[in-house]
Amino acid sequence: MLAIFGIIGLTVRIYYFPHGVPIANDGYSSFIYALDMSRTGYFPTGYQSTNTGWANILALVFSIFKFQDPLSYMSVQRFLSIFASVITIIPVYLLCGRFFKKRYAILGAALFVFEPRIIQNSLLGLDYPIFLLLMTTALFLFLSENKKTIYISFIVLSLASIVRYEALLMIGMFLVIFYFRFRNNKKVSLRILLILGICVLILFPIGYIRNQTGISDGLISKVIAGPIIVSDIVNEPNDEQIGHGTRNNLMHFINTSIGSFMSLFGKILVPTFIAFLLLSSFLILKNRRHIKKDEKIITIILFSITSSLPALYAYGREILESRYLFILFPTLCILSIYSINYIRRQYKKDGKIVVIIIGIVLVSSLVFLENEKINYDYEIELFLTAKQLFGIANAVNDYPRAGYFKAAELYKEWPDLPSKNEKGKVPSRVIRISTTGFDSLDAYLTDSKHRGLTHLVIMENDKVKFLNDVFENEENYPFLSKIYDSDEFGLKNHVKIYQIEYTKFETLSK
Repeated sequence: MLAIFGIIGLTVRIYYFPHGVPIANDGYSSFIYALDMSRTGYFPTGYQSTNTGWANILALVFSIFKFQDPLSYMSVQRFLSIFASVITIIPVYLLCGRFFKKRYAILGAALFVFEPRIIQNSLLGLDYPIFLLLMTTALFLFLSENKKTIYISFIVLSLASIVRYEALLMIGMFLVIFYFRFRNNKKVSLRILLILGICVLILFPIGYIRNQTGISDGLISKVIAGPIIVSDIVNEPNDEQIGHGTRNNLMHFINTSIGSFMSLFGKILVPTFIAFLLLSSFLILKNRRHIKKDEKIITIILFSITSSLPALYAYGREILESRYLFILFPTLCILSIYSINYIRRQYKKDGKIVVIIIGIVLVSSLVFLENEKINYDYEIELFLTAKQLFGIANAVNDYPRAGYFKAAELYKEWPDLPSKNEKGKVPSRVIRISTTGFDSLDAYLTDSKHRGLTHLVIMENDKVKFLNDVFENEENYPFLSKIYDSDEFGLKNHVKIYQIEYTKFETLSK
């Protein structure tokens, strides 16, 4: 049955696979790093990246292939991300098996593999699927009664720290729980030293290699930076007035962090977990005396709290990405089984109830995915627009998916890779200038000329009113020369590109 759920989960992901769409999100940095490493056979130098574990895995796989275009490598990156996402049902199943019988543990795996946001995230080529795989595996191993298995959990956690450094928090939390679980053992201190030694043996070489290649080790430096970050939050001056007093920066951080966390957490519960979690919360509160004595449940609770800390920090800085909460999905699966188990006991024919629940979960997931489905034709055409502009534009207005300029540059320069700047990042050669704060084209052009604005990219029914007016009444703007119209190429989405002639604009503005 687990294999069947895995095949269905894989099929759904392949169905929604974004064929022909380049990676233009955070996965792009990992992609360039991995390509560089796969070609040279060495750890690349000068990249400013603290999480290189995913890129190192990609580099090993990329070295097997000799594709003639970057999009093929990007497809491999997405497929690896999908594969990691699907096989995570194995540790989720085993983790749920620590609390329930196998026939119910498999339901937790189904909830995970059919979760629509997990499916969406797996298509982006990011490091989160492999991170979730490692973290869930580590949690399953740590809940074992066998000390050797527990040691292995710290090895897996160390590997997870190489992928994303926030796993370091979990190493500390696991060590605390380990101490309390085995505090009556005279050798507990020696065992903790052994665990720390194992972690250091894994993490130190990676940190050393990263430092030698001119990037942050992403491990010890993050631990040291912790107090500095907190100090900055507390002491950063802020003169913004709210009501009758001055906004305290720390209080603003805390309010924003908690408010955003609650909002985004509520959103990720829909559609899979919302009903289950409400019932499970009631059941857990009802049996809280038993739960207080259950070390496994206490571990799950502490795991959830610790893994939420990076999300709280990111949300306090107004980085509102729901993916920071995906680490909670395995524990949400466990909580959901409490509800399913309770519902099953209310009926004699539990098999039918379970089938109905799985069916509802799968259908609700597909409905969600269809409702949130990305228009890949639109994405591909915007990529074509970016390729049209690359090489002729210095700066453009910040239109939707302008991030495809990096991919356009990669295609243009292929097989050469784009250059890094002095900060170790791979920037786009085409600058994007926001239209926010401007209510007229004249004001926007006047302010943006010295920033290098050379072209306007305008979509049909553009949300910016003065740009939409240009699109519909271009004859009223003689200082704009249309150099591209997607209608001439039979594309589905209407996009126009205008070159700005500042001499005419300034003459007409007098």
